[in-house]
Amino acid sequence: MTMQPVFANDTGADRFYKIGPMDVLKVQVFQVDELNRQVQVSGSGTITLPLVGQVRAAGRSQQDVEAEIASRLRAKYLQSPQVNVYVEEYNSQKVTVTGAVKKPGVYPVKAQTSLLRAIATAEGLDTVADPKNVIIFREQAGNRYVGRFDVEQINLGAARDPLLQNGDVVTVDSSGFKTTLRDWSPALGFLSTSATFIGLAK
Repeated sequence: MTMQPVFANDTGADRFYKIGPMDVLKVQVFQVDELNRQVQVSGSGTITLPLVGQVRAAGRSQQDVEAEIASRLRAKYLQSPQVNVYVEEYNSQKVTVTGAVKKPGVYPVKAQTSLLRAIATAEGLDTVADPKNVIIFREQAGNRYVGRFDVEQINLGAARDPLLQNGDVVTVDSSGFKTTLRDWSPALGFLSTSATFIGLAK
């Protein structure tokens, strides 16, 4: 597999959340309460609804599933069905946030989950984090991609906040100086109260 840069021209237009197995969906049909349901996507990627039958949901957007349900209802039962599908629980797609964050871990990908949102879910940057050196690793269509981002610039609005995809790994690098300062802080506290100080050579 090749490692190559990505994200530079990525607008995120095709990154709307794709439903996956084990996600929980809420289906509502306007003014037809008996058809409203909360259903879990099966392991094979389908849901089953009254009057509609089995509908493929995995790999599709909420809008795609809405359109198919409405089409089936329109064909036999309702003149102008208004169908809404919401993802109640995101169980199928996840990203990993690691490195200098307060709570590294694996987190669900929700609709339009951005880099900043993922870092916030991991409770923010650690005190030794280097906000100018945040990396996203991605595998897609047999290729490996990497993108480097400056979180400070994103927060200022000077750079866009990239959207994440299932399987992405976000790695927040640490500042060498900050890490050294943290590791030496107990010793520095001791030296500050002693009569002898060690100077650094110029």
